[in-house]
Amino acid sequence: FIYLLYVVDRHHLLYFGTPSYSSTTDEYWNATIGRVTKYKVAKNAQNQTVADPATRKILIGEKKTNGIPLLYNSHGLGSLVFADDKTLLISAGDAASYAMEDFGPNADTYFAQALADSIIRPNENVGAFRAQMVNSYNGKILRIDKETGDGISSNPFYQSSAPRSAQSRVWAMGFRNPFRFVVRPNTGSTLPSAGDVGEIYVGDVGYGRFEELNTIRYPGTNCGWPIYEGITPTSGDYYTQSFNIFNKDELNPLYGV
Repeated sequence: FIYLLYVVDRHHLLYFGTPSYSSTTDEYWNATIGRVTKYKVAKNAQNQTVADPATRKILIGEKKTNGIPLLYNSHGLGSLVFADDKTLLISAGDAASYAMEDFGPNADTYFAQALADSIIRPNENVGAFRAQMVNSYNGKILRIDKETGDGISSNPFYQSSAPRSAQSRVWAMGFRNPFRFVVRPNTGSTLPSAGDVGEIYVGDVGYGRFEELNTIRYPGTNCGWPIYEGITPTSGDYYTQSFNIFNKDELNPLYGV
């Protein structure tokens, strides 16, 4: 099998399969999604190894409402890596602006399109702070079943009633742009049920003063972005303004009491 992680062109996302679709039309610099697909490969009549289009299976991003949100021309998709337990790991950036501090809504990004198309939910319109929301794909390392795309039951936020939800697929969080990562060989279990993928080394693009190399040893690890870079509070307003940004998915029942 071959696995692909890629950006879906907005025109294709919205119009493929309709009379409005054109295979020669591109819509760059617009809100869209990231997708993970799987193909079976085989030998053809010329003894070449090729992917069979008929075997295509979408693991993440079947439609615009359940892909990895992409709201900017960077901080999007990262890498695909298999763990020793044969689960598939995926990294995704925060989909926020790299040109300025992004608390959402930010006119520097494509947030308005993303909201109108339900690429993000209204609660996710918090810019870089999506990295701190377990119900968002952004700013995460995801862990899925390589056959179905479902989250793994040993994931830290897994929901048995919704195995394909974002939080069921989250393994680690709090990243800005984790564009490359690897798993150290022979450090994890070979059993998916153990919830031990081993040591993950993540290259995360820094904001102002640092570039990060994060070591992830445990499920649910939070690397702190956009409030921290490493153990240091973020420079500029990200740290000070974080106290005014609400996670509307997880409201504090004692707020205002």
